[in-house]
Amino acid sequence: MRTTCRAIALTLLFLLPTLQFAQRNGSSPFTGRYADDFAPGEVEVEAGYQTVITRTADGQYIKRTYFPETKQLIHYTVYTDKKLRTQTGAFRSYYDQGGLRSESQYVDDQLEGPYRTYDAEGNLSSEGVYRGGRRDSIWTEFYDDGTVRRTTPYVEGKEEGWAYKFNSTGTAVDSLRYAAGEVVKGDEASYRIDAQDGLYKIVTTMPYFPGCQEESPAEQKKCSDRMMLEFIYGQVRYPDRARTNGVQGMAVVSFVVEQSGEITNLHSVMGVSKDIRDEVFRVVSLMPRWEPGLQDGEPVRVQFNLPVKFKLE
Repeated sequence: MRTTCRAIALTLLFLLPTLQFAQRNGSSPFTGRYADDFAPGEVEVEAGYQTVITRTADGQYIKRTYFPETKQLIHYTVYTDKKLRTQTGAFRSYYDQGGLRSESQYVDDQLEGPYRTYDAEGNLSSEGVYRGGRRDSIWTEFYDDGTVRRTTPYVEGKEEGWAYKFNSTGTAVDSLRYAAGEVVKGDEASYRIDAQDGLYKIVTTMPYFPGCQEESPAEQKKCSDRMMLEFIYGQVRYPDRARTNGVQGMAVVSFVVEQSGEITNLHSVMGVSKDIRDEVFRVVSLMPRWEPGLQDGEPVRVQFNLPVKFKLE
């Protein structure tokens, strides 16, 4: 089983019987709110506090999703149909504060062609190619300065061939050989260990939420996930303004579990809106100290991403 950086997808469902904040082909208090972003020939067909849908001159439909308090575009998606069922065309995502986060293309609802991701400073983080919705090329990850960090070959969505890990000077320091997505040569556990400037993303023993110390190593992750979910469910609230205006989506925050288990360096990866971002910040700041991550038996600093999906139904 592959070791990956732990993150829990938590979905919060809230009932909102009548949504009047956006009306297709009708009046809306938000009509024209994002019109400055439209290209020539685009016609607004649905307006909301957080999103707007337009029809282009050639009959495509574009859905734009915003960080509503600042009107910063965070998702741009092109569809072929009015009901937004089939993506075909450009897809771009942006950071809440601006700056491109990812860019790709869809054909008939499948990823097709170059795919690139960027960090918040605008540096290229990774790139590769999709064919028929599957990775099908050498995928490359980069350090902040553009030096290659890892290369992994894919054929029809599965790793195939030699994957290499490089240090910051460009020297290969580890490798794995894959066949049909399975490791056939090399130490995967060692290869997955990932650190930069003393901050790890993956370690031999990942940090875990308190209350699971008595569990076996194999059960600690399950226990930790369950305990954290219970904590978050007991604390988080759907912000009033976000609920009233129908704001929803996946918020992702990042934080560091220090060697002491203290939570530090809390920041937003995707905020959805100011109110939702602040609510997730509030709940994470209430967390007790974690059990720290271990590398070679020693406590180390580990970065952790936490996604929380807010959805109105």
